Amino acid sequence: MKNGYSCTVCRKLDKHNCDKEYDVVLLSTSVTEETVDSVKSTYKNVIIILLASCIDNATVMELLDNGAHDYILKPFIIEHLIAKIEHYISYELLKRQVDSYSNYLEYIFTDIEDINIFDKKEFPLFISSNNQINIDAYLYKKTNNYEVPIKFISLTDSTYVKKIKNLTNNELVYITDFYVLHGNEKSMFIESISDKKVIVANTTGKKIENVSSIEIKTKEEKLTIDNILSTVNYTKYMIELHQDKMTDVDLSKKLGISRKSIWEKRKKYGIMREKTVNNLF
Repeated sequence: MKNGYSCTVCRKLDKHNCDKEYDVVLLSTSVTEETVDSVKSTYKNVIIILLASCIDNATVMELLDNGAHDYILKPFIIEHLIAKIEHYISYELLKRQVDSYSNYLEYIFTDIEDINIFDKKEFPLFISSNNQINIDAYLYKKTNNYEVPIKFISLTDSTYVKKIKNLTNNELVYITDFYVLHGNEKSMFIESISDKKVIVANTTGKKIENVSSIEIKTKEEKLTIDNILSTVNYTKYMIELHQDKMTDVDLSKKLGISRKSIWEKRKKYGIMREKTVNNLF
């Protein structure tokens, strides 16, 4: 065919056909349920489309209930059939991709304390943790269990103000990178989401007053051999990770070094503080 498909026509399954792999099988509605079952067991993950002369419960509906994906009425235009085939091929590919991503996320995410955020009626909701991935994992598992679609906004995005303004009350939104806001920016941001169904990741280590919030408690993390850093690299990593959330005074206390030493290391390693840009709501 001109669309790049190769086709085989057969009246029954035999060894010659069973040894081949197919993306799609077109079946006449004159076949039995046993034939559909045989096709499904012979060709794993194959798309089954019925070619039907009419629609009735004794043919099309029963075969659809037993594993066929869709049907098309005869006589049909070939372009309509190709469009249906390509739709299901794309759909099956998307399903496999989603399953693959979900399995990977389940593997890398840590165990999170079982708190049901959807039992809380107050929004916006701030979720606090010392690690962003804990909040990501927690929210992924909760939204996945409840099959709730979620929209994502990062406060590092220069267009986040516009995106928040355009939110509807029916959207569930996950906002990250709250730590980049300083001073009046925080209060303006909180005011802008006061009537939105928003969940905010708070990794600043500080409690946000006058908002609904929960804290995620995780199991104690253990370093593996692959995770161990040299003292020099650890200090550099901690400065880069926390300098936008903590003052140099607090950071020096945590690391057990002087403020001057932090300044010297920042200069030595080329670690620059990002200047805050005020956003007008």
